[in-house]
Amino acid sequence: MSAELARNTTLLEEVQARLARRTPWQVIGLAVLALVLLRIPYYGKILLDDPFITYRYAENLLAYGQLVFNPGEPVLATTTPLYALIMTVFGSVGLPIPAASSVFNLLCEAVLLAVLYGIIRSIGLARWQTDVAFGLTALLVIIDRSFSVASWGGMETPLFVLLLFATLLQIIQRRYSRGAVTGSLATLTRPDGIIVLALLAGVMLVRERRLAWRQALIALAIGLPWVIFAWSTYGTFIPQSVTAKNAIIPIWDNAVSTKLTILLYWPLRWFGVFAVLPLAYGLLRSIKPARNPSAMVMAAFGLLQLAYLFLPNNPGFDWYFVPAVVTAYCFIGLGLVQLLDNRRWVGIVCGAGIAAGLAFSGAANSLSVLTLDRDWRDGMVKAVDYLNASAEPGSTVQSTNIGILGYGTRFHILDPLGLASPEVLPLFGTSESLQALTLAVAAQFQPDYVVTFGESEYPSYMIAAAFPNSTLTVYVLQREDS
Repeated sequence: MSAELARNTTLLEEVQARLARRTPWQVIGLAVLALVLLRIPYYGKILLDDPFITYRYAENLLAYGQLVFNPGEPVLATTTPLYALIMTVFGSVGLPIPAASSVFNLLCEAVLLAVLYGIIRSIGLARWQTDVAFGLTALLVIIDRSFSVASWGGMETPLFVLLLFATLLQIIQRRYSRGAVTGSLATLTRPDGIIVLALLAGVMLVRERRLAWRQALIALAIGLPWVIFAWSTYGTFIPQSVTAKNAIIPIWDNAVSTKLTILLYWPLRWFGVFAVLPLAYGLLRSIKPARNPSAMVMAAFGLLQLAYLFLPNNPGFDWYFVPAVVTAYCFIGLGLVQLLDNRRWVGIVCGAGIAAGLAFSGAANSLSVLTLDRDWRDGMVKAVDYLNASAEPGSTVQSTNIGILGYGTRFHILDPLGLASPEVLPLFGTSESLQALTLAVAAQFQPDYVVTFGESEYPSYMIAAAFPNSTLTVYVLQREDS
């Protein structure tokens, strides 16, 4: 037993020595290489609906000079104006927006890895512990299902998370004015980015004993132009999607159990139990030494994110969980290396379990995203092709999934969920379910076509086309008198 222990000790010392010879940029470079190798094979092979809402905004700005979803209707259906403007820039130089968004997201993730290294390094562990903790954190982030799907699908999530954690790093390094810049850009990427600005103000008040007046002016200078534009264009700077999501909460699956499933089950499936002890150990051991300020700021950020997630009016979509989960991954990485240093066999068992979780989740994610992509292509994409070939110009098409439909056609889109069609909001209070809502919208507004997932019975509508897939058949229904 002593000989085996000696061999393990020698092996650990050799690993430490090898890591000590590497520069931080070499370690970050290896993580970026892993990111590229695991991301590239799937880019362009997964469709999500939500990003195409933003893409249509960019296309309409280029084509009509209007930052709108339906031309002539000033409605702010996208929650990510900054990302929409970035996509517009790509489109203005002739780049295909969906492909450009994938490349841009990959770049954001690569920069995020460098930022995470800086955050983990700020904890003050030994060099080898920092490198190993970062390596594990990077793998967890790269494999994470919600982050992977959002990045592959072209969502704003990589940019948003990058700006959040860049702000977190600036707060840790006491570069508050720079943090105000990145935090303000995060808020323009998604409204809940304001959480990190609140954290910045709170840290300055507690740590520096002063109010963040200068940082508030910086945030105002960055955000005010958009507020003025939005108010003059849409009548409000609050995205219509926020209003619609709040209104639909009573008939939406918003159970706490659903959120806990996304938070606790999806990252590593049932192998996630092996991450619980490193997470707790990482929190305690990182904060304990003289109340380590870096770890305390990270923990405060994670708690704020959890509080936001579990607000009663928060629908809790998968990608909302990424900031909190990435924070947890940082502490899991920190906890595991400290377990390996202080409780070696416990650390080895937890590490083996996490490794198995990474392998299982990586394979499961690959299969699930390819299935998701195939369902969209077999369903909604074919419905788009049918409508483009068969529907009269100027037709109105109703669907609960408006992204691919809106981007792939030039028709007027009626959105029964209210993101792009605020006129339907009065019907929310009279509908007991999503199905009842979509029926009520069709009955009142009489669109020429209705595109549905699995529902084919609409009064006064007949089935014009059906596109089965592995989940639900996509039906194109046509109004009988049209």
